[in-house]
Parts: sequence; C-alpha cells; structure tokens
Amino acid sequence: MSFSEIIKSIKKKEYHPVYFLDGEEGFFIDAITALLKDTVLTESEQGFNQLVLYGKETDVQTIASSARRFPMMAPYQVVIVKEAQYLRKIDDLLMYVNNPNPTTILVINYKYKKIDGRGKLAKALKTGKALYFNSKKLYENKIPDWISKYLKDKKLAITPDAVQLLSEYLGTDLSKIASELNKILINLNGKDSISVKEVEENIGINRVYNLFELTKALSYNNHEKIFRIAKYFSDNNKAAPFPLLTATLYGYFNKLFLMQSHRNASDFELQKLLGIKGFFLKEYKLAARHFPLPKIQRNLGILLQYDMKSKGVDSGNASHGDLIKELVSKIIN
Repeated sequence: MSFSEIIKSIKKKEYHPVYFLDGEEGFFIDAITALLKDTVLTESEQGFNQLVLYGKETDVQTIASSARRFPMMAPYQVVIVKEAQYLRKIDDLLMYVNNPNPTTILVINYKYKKIDGRGKLAKALKTGKALYFNSKKLYENKIPDWISKYLKDKKLAITPDAVQLLSEYLGTDLSKIASELNKILINLNGKDSISVKEVEENIGINRVYNLFELTKALSYNNHEKIFRIAKYFSDNNKAAPFPLLTATLYGYFNKLFLMQSHRNASDFELQKLLGIKGFFLKEYKLAARHFPLPKIQRNLGILLQYDMKSKGVDSGNASHGDLIKELVSKIIN
C-alpha cells in the first residue's frame, strides 16, 4: 500500500494487526504512527490501552508479551515501538507476526534503515496479515509537487515561484519542509494562498539574495547580480551553507544537462523530464542558450571539485567566502 492508501484506510478504521514501517524518510513513518496513536482510541481509552516502547530500552519478548494482552474496556490496544532499528534479535518477532493478537495494533518504527528482505521476518511481513511499508526518500524533482499537495490538503494554495524557492532552499527533508510550512501557516492571518513574500518573511530568506535568485540570475546571464549574490553569500555564511549551495547548483545544471541532451523533446516532455512546471520552463530554455552541453559538463565537475574543497580537500587556506567567489567565477567564465 502507498502512504496515501494507508492514511485513507486508517481514517476508515480499516486496521492491520501489525504495521512495520521502515525506510529512510522519517516523515511518512511519523505521520502513520501519529494517526494511529491519535485516532484508534479515545483519550479516555488510551490511558489503559496505549503503550510506547523504545528499541534501545526493550526487547522482542517484552514487545510480544505486551501485544498479546487484551484491551480493557476498548476495542483495541495500541503498542508502538519506536527506534526499533536498535532492537536485538528482531527476527524473533516472527512468531508473533505469524499469529498476531487481533485486538492489538502493533506499530514498529524501523526508521532510517530497511529490514533485510532475505530474512523470514521480512517475508512474513510482506505475505501475512501485517502491513509492511518502506518509506523512501523523495527525489528532488518530486519535492515541489509534494509541497503543493501538502498545502492543498490543508485547503491552501501556493504560487509556483514560492514552491520553487522553498524546494531549493529546504532540500528534500520532508520533516524539515513540513515544519517550515507550518511556521508560515501560523502567520497567514486568514490568507488562503502563500506567495514568495510569506516564504521570505517567515523562513528568513533574503528577498534579493537567495539561492532561487542566484539560479535565476544564471539563467538570465546577469553577471552583476550573480556577483552581488555571491558576495552576500560569502559575507553571510548562514545565508547559503556550502553543501546547500553546491547541491542547488548541481541540481540546476543537471536539469540543463537533461534539457540539452533532449533538444527535440516537446515542452510537456521537458517539464516531466526536469520535474518542473511550465512556469519555469522558459527560464531553463533561456539558460540553455548561455550554457552549452560542454560547459554544463565542465560546471558539474567544478561543483564536485568545490564540494570536496569545502570539506577541506585541497582547499589550502581558502575561507568559506573565498570558495564561494571562486566557484561562482569559474561557473560563469
């Protein structure tokens, strides 16, 4: 089942006796767990029938014994195991998974790892009565759509440039993105749409000097603006941490590489390939005039080189600011 299908089934009170949630993206695991924790039982039922255990502090025998108990004056009991990736002998859960208590909902959070698919427990989770969900990280080009859907579910709209700014500035950590979006929501004051203004005011992005404006200036080949932004970044380390700067620029030039490699593709095909809306396609087409394929390939290599320099490899005595100025200068020349 997909994340959205699992959420729908829980809201319809269609429960599974065991939820085994693993994978790199903690946001989906936390969201499923929170929904089960908050909605299966009423507040009065939770006191006797809801138990939270931690992998570092418990063992498989305790988990199984707890799950085999029967609820008190409630249809279910909910047992949640957090940090299950630290459990010893987790494969010993096989016996319980093969014969779960139908009045218990056991939720296993195996975050930031994936259970070994070759083991008997993994096979039982995927073929028995349990629900197994692998929470995968979203690719960078999927983040804008995720942001839009997250807000749509809350009956809010967001402008395309605000989506782009958020996705470029916040990266792919969904928990971080959701946290920052919630900051904006608190201060919307009745508005039903989010623009760049709300993003800048609530997340602390400078209106003129940010990564979104840097890539835009590169597309328009505006050298004066490019160097002004680079100077601002070099003087203000927190405005563009080097890993975020190189990751953003690498994503930008990778999109240009794809565009140049598919010159005969239609606009629709390009939007799908690059993972962007039509609103931004014009900008990338303009950038393609200034960055032919050999220059793009060269710049991707430069970015990898300076990513290593930022980590102290062959950087000499260059400061954070020096590296930014050097990097930007090499990219546009």
